[in-house]
Amino acid sequence: MKRFIVIGNSIALDVSNAEKKPPSNGFLVNAPDWVFEGWGYDARKSGDDRFIRPRPPEGWVYDPETGTVCREADLK
Repeated sequence: MKRFIVIGNSIALDVSNAEKKPPSNGFLVNAPDWVFEGWGYDARKSGDDRFIRPRPPEGWVYDPETGTVCREADLK
């Protein structure tokens, strides 16, 4: 389980290993280990459905192990 600061509709900062308070315009949320900084967040939903994986641009792919994107061509 990870702990993030959410600001607006975005996962802003991983604070799993730190004692940080959210800014006045944010809040803390617990998330599964497969969620990373930069993901979207939808407070209208519940459970794991709240976390929105980023969509990489055309020609890029998302790596679920690292939470990053890379060019499709680099995988070949």
